[in-house]
Amino acid sequence: TVKEYQHLTSSVGWSMYSNDDVVTKILAAPVFAVIAEDTAINKTVGCVLLLSDNASFYYIKDLVVHPDYQNKHVGTAMMKELTEWLEKNGAKNALVALITRENLAPFYQQFDFGPSFSMVKYIQQKDANK
Repeated sequence: TVKEYQHLTSSVGWSMYSNDDVVTKILAAPVFAVIAEDTAINKTVGCVLLLSDNASFYYIKDLVVHPDYQNKHVGTAMMKELTEWLEKNGAKNALVALITRENLAPFYQQFDFGPSFSMVKYIQQKDANK
């Protein structure tokens, strides 16, 4: 849900997801998602989203694990599930990309991701009310 996603992202310091409308749009976009739950307390503790054009490109967005569950293989389990889904359901000869910090490269390399050159641009539109 929007609230669960916001709770997860705020738990890791991602403040850009506080707007309900933005999160609603984000959660409507994935072609696949993996959710990790602590069933003992009925709490969402992690998620990862997969976006795609359904033909040639996939983007792994926002792998996030609540800090209380980090280093307990929650992220690894979610990535295994996501990569298994891609192998079974992904488009033939597709590119799968993600953006991450360099310190997380070893984590993603275990799933056969390698460094590549890319360029990014951040768009920050001005508030029309100011």
